[in-house]
Amino acid sequence: MVAFICFFQYVFMAMDFNVIIEKGEDGYLVSEVVELPGCHTQAKSIDELLKRTKQAISLYLKCGGGVKVKDKFLGMREAICFSSILTAGQQ
Repeated sequence: MVAFICFFQYVFMAMDFNVIIEKGEDGYLVSEVVELPGCHTQAKSIDELLKRTKQAISLYLKCGGGVKVKDKFLGMREAICFSSILTAGQQ
């Protein structure tokens, strides 16, 4: 995966799920449902990705997959890193 895009909570049938969305090297967006191991999907647009994520959650739960509570998962934040820092006068 190349770039972290966003993190959001998704409410499905009165259940909250944490979803991580990343952009792959091939340009596809990939979502992973934190509480449902192996539950992920991909799409070219964010709208299609959200639709497919809903479908993936529904299928996962219908097939008897259990919800795994991630006690240690607190959330995510975007971090910006710079490879070099310019000092005053350098350009």
